[in-house]
Amino acid sequence: MYQHELYRVLNTLKPSEIREFKLFLNSPYHNTDETLIQYVQLLLNKKGYLLKELPSDAMLVGLLPGKMVKSKKDIYNCRNRLLALLEEYLILKHRKNNSFQNQLTLAKHYRNYGLRVRYMRTMRKTTKDLKSEKIQNADYLQQCFALQKLDFEDPYQSIVRKDDRRIESVMIALDQFYLTEKMKYATEMINRQQLLQTQYHEIIPAAQLPIQLNSSYPGILNLYLSVFAMFNKPEDELAFHHFEQLLTRYRQNLSTAEKGSFYLYAINICIRHLNQGKHDFIDHYLRLIDRMEKENVLLQDGVMNPWVYKNAVQLYLRKSQPEKALRFLEKYKDHIPDSHRESVVVLAKAQVAFALKNYEEIFYLTNQLRYLDFHLVVGLKLLACKAHLELDHRVRLEGELEAFGKYLRYHAKQLGTDRVKMVDAFISMLKRINHLQPGDKNSIKALYLQVKEKKNIAESAWLLSYLEEQANNSNRKKHRSR
Repeated sequence: MYQHELYRVLNTLKPSEIREFKLFLNSPYHNTDETLIQYVQLLLNKKGYLLKELPSDAMLVGLLPGKMVKSKKDIYNCRNRLLALLEEYLILKHRKNNSFQNQLTLAKHYRNYGLRVRYMRTMRKTTKDLKSEKIQNADYLQQCFALQKLDFEDPYQSIVRKDDRRIESVMIALDQFYLTEKMKYATEMINRQQLLQTQYHEIIPAAQLPIQLNSSYPGILNLYLSVFAMFNKPEDELAFHHFEQLLTRYRQNLSTAEKGSFYLYAINICIRHLNQGKHDFIDHYLRLIDRMEKENVLLQDGVMNPWVYKNAVQLYLRKSQPEKALRFLEKYKDHIPDSHRESVVVLAKAQVAFALKNYEEIFYLTNQLRYLDFHLVVGLKLLACKAHLELDHRVRLEGELEAFGKYLRYHAKQLGTDRVKMVDAFISMLKRINHLQPGDKNSIKALYLQVKEKKNIAESAWLLSYLEEQANNSNRKKHRSR
């Protein structure tokens, strides 16, 4: 860890920005102290990166010439002065990149000093810049309000100020900005409420928020109104389709971060519908993932959402597309946060290996004893038991099921009662299947009906598919014997 904030801030800059900062320091308008310039040179390599091994204060005292640096305290003061200049550079850089704000500042300056011609030209240019803005998000609405407000305050137009239409334009701009901010907050809170089971009803008076879309509203506001309505009526499929259409229409007007957030809202709703048994939402989910990939919004600051990753791999497998699942797994596995990487990626690898019938890979992953995530271990053991059953390893499966049952009882507190009951029911069913005599069609049919009737059993869909396949195989054998 770096010892001073100066080093931390420098480490956030790109090489091109560091080169700009060095030019900034060399300008006599900003800095006249040669010691600071030499200090920066000692901290950076030729390509503009901060050195991995920074010189100590004692070394810097010897390396920096001049009467101003005689002790470690002088070095500390140099760092503080450099940090102040670095912050000044960052502010100027932001202003340089924000054309609208620069023009608005100029317009205010010209108006205050009565430079009428310069003021009018600057206002025309500001209005033109605003109209050509592609990203029309909440910040854009704030800029609209700022421009309307400045225009309304124009002292040269005081004669027509009684015109209510000019007042109304300012109020509409302000209302749209604040309503968008309110809907943005309300949408995020209701999303968290559903994900974390936390109540926000006192914070979000839903009854007081508008629910009707309006063609006169900006696209960003209609999007928030639509997604809020979708969260309030998650069972309504039409609300989802309407939101998806709006997102397609307005996605070009959103910043990358906002676009990613709206896609995540849509994905969360897809998962909710899937949990209710609406399997056609698998296609919706995977289509959204495909669009997010094409528009480069799957990663936020280089980080992949672990739940999006996990669900995408599983849904590719449910659509019998293991090659796509493997491609997705390999492409994004290094972007999972460290806190989730092992549990999410390892389980995804095992699931893909099972789909590709690479059972040895599953046994290898299951036998690793270093996993600290109990749910990961349970997921791997479920796959291993299924693999042993597919391979007809009756003796090995019997031992695996006994060990699995002991693991469940030992870690029941960490896994939760519901999970333990579902997995325990799966183990009992696999034991019964493992003891079946080959070709016992009646017993297979009886077990199939039991699994179908029983709701709380892990991997029930796979069990039904396996038993149905066994019944069909036994029918074929019987037909051949005739």
